[in-house]
Amino acid sequence: MIGRVATIKGRVAGAFYAASRNGSPTFLDIGADYPSSRRFTVVIWGRDRWRFGSPERRYRGKTICVRGLIKPYQGVAEVFATSPSQIRVA
Repeated sequence: MIGRVATIKGRVAGAFYAASRNGSPTFLDIGADYPSSRRFTVVIWGRDRWRFGSPERRYRGKTICVRGLIKPYQGVAEVFATSPSQIRVA
């Protein structure tokens, strides 16, 4: 799926808002929590966070479907979510 636009469905096993990191990302880990290499990560950058409210609370523990371009990052597949329309609670 790397390099393709796809929809991924799974349970959010971990969620973390890294407010002090560069870009203030929020990470939603699907399938397994960080640091497992079996996880799929949804990244919501700080500049887009206001659109989602508090995504680390909103989606934690829920099964979601996320759609976007799948990219690799240090051996883990990830997608950037810039709009809440990309994420649906299943």
